Amino acid sequence: MSHRNPKSWLVLCIVFFVLFSGCTQVQKVGLKDAVPECQGQTQKDQVICRGLGWLFANPANIQKDGFLELGEEVNLFYKFYFRGDNKQEKAFFKSIIESKVDYLLGDHDLIVDFAGEITGYLAFAKIMKRLDIKRPRYDKFIKDEILTNPMTYPPNATYMILNSALIEDIGYQPKMPFGNLVSQGVIARFSKNPELIPIGKAYASEDDIQNFYYDITHEIFAVSNFGDRDPGQYLLDDEIQFLKGIIPQGVTLYVEKGELDILAELIVCSKMLNHTDYHSYETGVQYILDAQKEDGSFGIIHRMEFLKRPNLYRHGVLTAMWALI
Repeated sequence: MSHRNPKSWLVLCIVFFVLFSGCTQVQKVGLKDAVPECQGQTQKDQVICRGLGWLFANPANIQKDGFLELGEEVNLFYKFYFRGDNKQEKAFFKSIIESKVDYLLGDHDLIVDFAGEITGYLAFAKIMKRLDIKRPRYDKFIKDEILTNPMTYPPNATYMILNSALIEDIGYQPKMPFGNLVSQGVIARFSKNPELIPIGKAYASEDDIQNFYYDITHEIFAVSNFGDRDPGQYLLDDEIQFLKGIIPQGVTLYVEKGELDILAELIVCSKMLNHTDYHSYETGVQYILDAQKEDGSFGIIHRMEFLKRPNLYRHGVLTAMWALI
């Protein structure tokens, strides 16, 4: 990765200050002052700072990127808020989250077009509850339109687990209790039926293996409620051992293939499982650090290109930042 010219770095910081100066009083302090990484000298510090800079310079647009992009972005900012080590940093990210909530309510009709959106709406509700962000109109929408929507419990164990956990988090009783669903998920199924695992199978395509890892990572996100609780509370010992076996294989595989998106999600899951002492973990983290482009992005995410998604760059930044923090 090339070194940034000190003068251009100073200019970038000034740009950040100008970008934020039109927002709330908290944001007037600027990214460089509010976020410790932007004052740090390590490669990781500067990668995180530049990644945040890219997200602020390229905010999620509901019309162009879709609602789920905004939900994933807010979830990341909540992670930054949660780990903030001082009041100023926490206030900075809370103000950003509030602005995203108001953008959602102002620029998006509160309707459900497809099942996946429900998870995003519930994730917004959870973060708003945690941060005491009150928007009565949104609360009414969740109660009247989401909790009663049949798509809240789709024929997909991972989404059912995640939605039930989120519903419990915002203070309601889900129709399908979270604790009863985990044993029906993909982790339980794969750990009990090794013949279903595509790794090492001559007939398995690259897409088969990648889809397997995406299923696994998203199941871990669901069981841990995006990292808010220890997944070991709900997974059996043999399921944990299964994960500790196949995740390092995936990290090694996707470092070799240069697939940053799934690699970053596997690094996130390693942290959620408190399993970071395998050799390829540090190699995977270093790959993410070295993959950042000069503008703060991580290049085109080919899976998004294949799926014809508009977020060719954004999802890589979101997952890389989540992995690094």
